Amino acid sequence: MEHQIKEFRKEDIDKEELKKQIPAWCNLLRESPDDVRLRIIVASMFYFIDEKQKSLKLLKNAPNGENIEFEQDEKWQEWLITHGHREEMYEVYYRHTFFSLVADFCSYMLESINCAAKMKVAVSYALLRKPLKDTLGYIEWLRVDRNGMLDLLASGKPEDLVITKEKALEHTSLIEGNCKMSSFFDFRYNKASETSLEHIWNNANHLITTKYKLSKTEPGNLNFVFADEAILRSFSDYYYITVPAIMSYAVNLICEMFEEFAPLNKYTVLMNKLNRTLRSFEMLETISFDDAKNLYSSGNVPIVCPRCGLKMKMTDKKMLKFISNKCTCSRCLKTIKTGRYIFDWEKVDFVFNE
Repeated sequence: MEHQIKEFRKEDIDKEELKKQIPAWCNLLRESPDDVRLRIIVASMFYFIDEKQKSLKLLKNAPNGENIEFEQDEKWQEWLITHGHREEMYEVYYRHTFFSLVADFCSYMLESINCAAKMKVAVSYALLRKPLKDTLGYIEWLRVDRNGMLDLLASGKPEDLVITKEKALEHTSLIEGNCKMSSFFDFRYNKASETSLEHIWNNANHLITTKYKLSKTEPGNLNFVFADEAILRSFSDYYYITVPAIMSYAVNLICEMFEEFAPLNKYTVLMNKLNRTLRSFEMLETISFDDAKNLYSSGNVPIVCPRCGLKMKMTDKKMLKFISNKCTCSRCLKTIKTGRYIFDWEKVDFVFNE
């Protein structure tokens, strides 16, 4: 059955959040002015924040000379579909929804991690439920059924958007099969598993719990209220065992989705993937460092300085500095910041051997 986006009102859009995203998209358009699809996406974003003149100017000045005008504000979506731009409309909704979900995920995870660092154990677990179960669940849904989810978001009922355990299993199974990485489904959704975070964040959010066996409150107790230091320490240790593993999966999933539509060069994508992978292996200690290097043949991948273009050999010492955010160019002394997604190589068009 063909997907169709029905009425989508401008009131449904978070305009302030969209305004923050527009400058980055404008920069992409400056770099690729002949990309009509990208031009339509940016024009639609301006339309959403009520800057119609900028939107029309972008469309009227399209490289192919097409003079695009909307007859009525309310029918701009019909116009896009009629003129063969259905995919562009989906792309606008997809990117806006994707970035909004990622922002929500990061906000909650940051607060949870900060609380864990301060030994506010119950609060750190209470804050985990939304990002790891709900928000990440919708990101996974976008990954496996973009148009289906966007159709429901635009014109479906709220009940249709509820992520049941069965639906989550369907989505995560597809991702695990296609992307060859664990989604840690049991940790996030299986209330019957002793290792699941479900019963822990359930206890963290409620003083008395009676519904599920593993999270039932003991007689004479209130969840987490009377916990002594030893109990809190054990929960804290478990947080640092489970959360980094799930975060590694989430970061890889989000970055792969971003890299599918962002106009990045192959070296940028490769080095960011190498950075994520080596950091995960080092953090989780699931594989030796030498095996990790061999897995990606990283010894054959040089580190290119994004400022002066010096090509440096990836030695063990250089690699450890690279994933520790301390890799400095021996020629111009620039430190490559690797504690984030690295865009620095997008402007490098010259390379020198070390």
